[in-house]
Amino acid sequence: MHADCRVVVRQLQPLWRELERFDTSTWVLDPVSPARRDVMRRVVVCKNTSIQISLDPNYPTALPESKFLGPEHTVGPLKDKFSRNASKWNPEDTVSSPAGIS
Repeated sequence: MHADCRVVVRQLQPLWRELERFDTSTWVLDPVSPARRDVMRRVVVCKNTSIQISLDPNYPTALPESKFLGPEHTVGPLKDKFSRNASKWNPEDTVSSPAGIS
């Protein structure tokens, strides 16, 4: 059983590394004190607007599940831009600094 736990911990290292990068390079609103079990983050995009992302523990650099939150006049254009550029996502980049999304 101990060996099985070590395998799982080893498999989760890329996820935890990605979340740590994300936490240090963005303004995380939720969770306030993220734990390793938390794969969701809500971060500031601009005044009164945030994005909630959820990383896939099995593929942490894949395009995250995303939901924009805020007034429609700011969220609408962000959703459109995100949708237009999602195909440029490169899973070799980090979630915190995607080179193809701009």
